Amino acid sequence: MKKKIIDIKFFSPFRLFLVVFVLIDSVSFASAQHNKTDSLLSLLKKDKNDTNKVTHLNKLCVEYTNAGNFDTALVFANQAILLGIKSGFRIGVARANGFIGDIYEYSGEYAKAMDHYTKAIKIAEEVKDNSEISQQLFNIGIAYADQALYEKALDYYLRSLKLDEEFGDKKGASRKLNAIGNVYADQSNFTKALDYYFRALKLNEETGNKKSTGAILGNLGIIYFDQMDYPKALDYYGRALKIKEELNDKPGICQTTGNIGSVYYSKREFAIALDYYFKALKIAEEIGDKTETGRVIANIGSVYTDQKDYVKAIEFFLKALKIAEETGDKRNQANILNNLGKVHFGKKEFKDACNSFYHGLAIADSIGALNNVKVFYQNLTLLYETSTVPLPDSTGGKLLSLEKMRLRALYFHKRYMAVNDTLFSGENKKELMRKELNFEFEKKEAVTNAEHEKQVAVKEAEKKRQQIFLWLIAAVALAIGIIAVVILRALRITKKQKEEIESQKKEIELSHKKVNDSINYAQKIQYSILPSDEEIKKSIPDYFLFFQPKDVISGDFYWFYHFNQFSYVAVADCTGHGVPGALMSMTIHSQLNEVMLEEKLTDPAEILRRLHASVFKTLQQHKGDEYSQDGCDISLCVIDHKSKLLHFSGARNHAYLTNGKTITVLKATAKSIGGLSMLGEAEPERKFKSETIELKEDLLLVLSTDGVFDQLNKQDEAFGNSRFKDLITAAFNRPINEGTVKFSSVVNDWKKDVHQQDDMLVMGLKLNQLL
Repeated sequence: MKKKIIDIKFFSPFRLFLVVFVLIDSVSFASAQHNKTDSLLSLLKKDKNDTNKVTHLNKLCVEYTNAGNFDTALVFANQAILLGIKSGFRIGVARANGFIGDIYEYSGEYAKAMDHYTKAIKIAEEVKDNSEISQQLFNIGIAYADQALYEKALDYYLRSLKLDEEFGDKKGASRKLNAIGNVYADQSNFTKALDYYFRALKLNEETGNKKSTGAILGNLGIIYFDQMDYPKALDYYGRALKIKEELNDKPGICQTTGNIGSVYYSKREFAIALDYYFKALKIAEEIGDKTETGRVIANIGSVYTDQKDYVKAIEFFLKALKIAEETGDKRNQANILNNLGKVHFGKKEFKDACNSFYHGLAIADSIGALNNVKVFYQNLTLLYETSTVPLPDSTGGKLLSLEKMRLRALYFHKRYMAVNDTLFSGENKKELMRKELNFEFEKKEAVTNAEHEKQVAVKEAEKKRQQIFLWLIAAVALAIGIIAVVILRALRITKKQKEEIESQKKEIELSHKKVNDSINYAQKIQYSILPSDEEIKKSIPDYFLFFQPKDVISGDFYWFYHFNQFSYVAVADCTGHGVPGALMSMTIHSQLNEVMLEEKLTDPAEILRRLHASVFKTLQQHKGDEYSQDGCDISLCVIDHKSKLLHFSGARNHAYLTNGKTITVLKATAKSIGGLSMLGEAEPERKFKSETIELKEDLLLVLSTDGVFDQLNKQDEAFGNSRFKDLITAAFNRPINEGTVKFSSVVNDWKKDVHQQDDMLVMGLKLNQLL
């Protein structure tokens, strides 16, 4: 059973071994598709810049690919390549090659797909676009996985994952972890599959990627389906379907509803299963996906087999086998051959059944699909036990007598049990028991040998007792003399060492005291620059502050300034914590004051732009990697008391606004203050977006650094965005002066004895006094 990733690449096609599409409203889908293409065509006519034209041509290629119109999609992609080469927009050329690769991979033409993916990687490497390199490596991994070439697929997935982790792309890393889990699941290595799926889910919780979460929940359903735990499978499928319906994810809805149909098939509720499969067939044929078409036809044949309608079953299986051979879908070939064998067995055509089972077993064994291998062993066992006609011992082998056939049945039953034990960890338990028995035996054997040797030694000692006694007395006397000398010498050395240790201890204690005194004094200096409670309350009476540094001094700081009708509030998370973080926080704080005192700006985005330029210049970051590339993430709000407006801008640090019922996330620009770009280029100027909110109702504004979100508990779970939002709602509904205690209590109860990983800072301001 193949588990494919939803949102695996930008507008990528999706595949899954078990046919998983369900009927969708084709009229509304076509209408939406038509609206998108019309909009893109309209933009294309207005484009004056060749770069924009290439981008829109690529998007048109994707839209027509999704609609199954591959010929038109290829025309747009090739136009994008020609214009991209002409205009020098090389990354646009790389993406166009990637999209062409998608079309061929979607059609089962893997060699052509690989060629275009490789071209895309070469261009992306030349322009140093690591994101595009990662994407195309991932695409190649998908193509190998579709062909059941799992070792190659894992190699490319892991290379892509490494790039995502190096550049902090959590969403990309989640997709790669999910894909790796799929490979292990296809190989029936459920332990590793679950490990990668749960790692992917953890990243999704951090990034809020609901689409990927839905896909992984579906894959977990497939794991439990493979182990015949149907209630759990339906539970995970149901949770996945709910998310996909919320997102209106049509391919994902098809995937999950099809999987639910497969559960009903396994429960032998054939009418429901057929209903889902025929819906799936219609969608697969509409989008032109040959691989999925072959798989769903095979699944329909399976239902007819179980209903003993062998004529229809064979008709569907032969159609499916032809498509699977054309697309190189080895896993489906193995399944179809198994099902054909079952049909022949049901019709008592034992020789034909034997031939189908052996051919399918060879394919399943070649791709390492243990679940399939197990089924073939089971079916061959039943065949050799039941057949009343002589059967060969292999494909084209010599015919066996009935007696040897029964022995052959026993042989395959043993192979079946061995694989079954492997899949369900039975062999591991047996191996552990064997090791325990061996250990107990070796321990008893050692005791027995020791007793024997002791008896021999006693007898030998008795014979030589007189001689040894004399020698023993002499040896004891000598030993006592030597020990006395050693003890006296050791006492002198010990005394000297003790004196040295005491001296060193005093020096260390003095040094330690000096360091602590320095750090404590640094804390006083750092806290002296922070705004006082009275200063803030003059402009905003109702506020709370939760500030818990990781060390004595902090890399996080909060800032407040009031001028005329404007109040300025910020929280910042500087690079590092402890002493390095504190030094950086003092630098950023000073620069922020300087920017404000110079021009009294009221646009937070402009303030951040000036702040970045000042930090970049002060730390001489234009010199490259060997110099400081530090900076900060910051949320900055300007409150206009007179106009009752809130202006917000952020650098990689969001803010939150709530009326007690809903929470609005004020989204920051995905760039920090200070440092080079993601590609290592100097950016002395950096623009930031801003937004303005009219203050019409009671609102709570919350600014925070990421220390609370990232804090782990004993189960290695992050506190996360969802729990943080719950805390914000709770703070709104309580007196504002309880906010500090509430945040401190909940967060510290979460981490308990776990080491604090980062500085924590949360600031909440009630804006009701502005109304």
